[in-house]
Amino acid sequence: MLKDEAINPVISRNKWMEILNFLHRYQYQPLYGSKLFEALDMDGDTICANLYYLKENSLIEVEMHRANDGKFLFGGYAELTPKGIDYLSEDGGLSAELNVISIKFDVSQIQMLIETHINASDAPTIMKKKLQDALKQLPADSLKSICKNKSEIK
Repeated sequence: MLKDEAINPVISRNKWMEILNFLHRYQYQPLYGSKLFEALDMDGDTICANLYYLKENSLIEVEMHRANDGKFLFGGYAELTPKGIDYLSEDGGLSAELNVISIKFDVSQIQMLIETHINASDAPTIMKKKLQDALKQLPADSLKSICKNKSEIK
């Protein structure tokens, strides 16, 4: 049993992934009526609970409502949203490309960041001074190269 199934046996990753993958086979074609319910190996309440969960996370469009007694009422169709398609895509799909953030630093900002890191280190004062002097002597292209090749900031 997966960790999330121990918490909520109705809504679980395995179940909603099964639903997402099924809907993915019918991209941009809403599935109506019993086709969805017949294809999935789950009872109707479980399907509806997972559909509602996916709807609330904007991964699918689904015509459904919650009744006064808390039960879910399926209204007739379900389909993946672009966000749902991108969620299933290994590379994150178009959302991954559209949500890229570029950060640009000029050389003086890079020097200041490195110098702050040097000053915060446990290195002896003499070593810090040597590193700061070496930093001031580095050409701008070298600093840019350091940043370009560094993919993780600690």
